[in-house]
Amino acid sequence: MHRRHEWDVMQTEETPQGAFCRLYAETWPDVVRYLRRRCGDDAAEDLANEVYLIAWRRWRDVPRLRELPWLYGVARNLLLERSRRQRNDDVLLRGIASKPVEHEDLAEGVVAAHTVRRTLASLTQKDREILLLWAWEGLAAADLGRVLGCSAATAAVRLHRARRRFLARYSVGDHDSTSGVPVRTGLRKAVSTDEAI
Repeated sequence: MHRRHEWDVMQTEETPQGAFCRLYAETWPDVVRYLRRRCGDDAAEDLANEVYLIAWRRWRDVPRLRELPWLYGVARNLLLERSRRQRNDDVLLRGIASKPVEHEDLAEGVVAAHTVRRTLASLTQKDREILLLWAWEGLAAADLGRVLGCSAATAAVRLHRARRRFLARYSVGDHDSTSGVPVRTGLRKAVSTDEAI
């Protein structure tokens, strides 16, 4: 309720430019982080600038109290356009999948991290996307649905199925799946935030 009041005040007492500047300041780090995790450092800020340009042009469409998921949705669409233009997603994923474990005596956690990355790379783009939105961005079903353009119920089903497929493919040596570690925690720990997936 308190945040709603803040936005109401913004709408009545601030100019659109002021409200936009406030949103930009509050959400820029999250949007850049979202993009950096998916396309690397080089393109993240340029794409983030495009996100906010679109947000300004479509300011009336930005939903109050759900601004960040809306911005993630715009960022996602830009990434999809970028992927279609460059046609390099398969090359990137093959590189991740084939990244070797350099030493046989690596600690179990490092091996597990490598296995998580390999497992993610083996999933479909849709499964990877929803798992990473859930694990990295911490989105719940309602916000996942907003980013992916579907209902919360559909997003929840898609997440459940993606988690199940991830666990079915995940293994470390001869051991089964996660050894009791929650999937979200395992993904956050194992997938480096400074490498694109």
